[in-house]
Amino acid sequence: MTFWLIAAGAALILAFFLFRTLISPVPTDESETQLAIYKDQLSEIERDEARGTLTADEAKR
Repeated sequence: MTFWLIAAGAALILAFFLFRTLISPVPTDESETQLAIYKDQLSEIERDEARGTLTADEAKR
């Protein structure tokens, strides 16, 4: 009986994550994805420049 309860619980958890993946919004346009990546890269450069990891000249490149 314990085995079946654990198996059913695991199946429910798996079904939840699979269902959540299926209903998550998928970018329809590749340019939206590329723009999001570009913005993330720019924010990383700004953070590195603020921390002093990059100089202003390196950040401009």
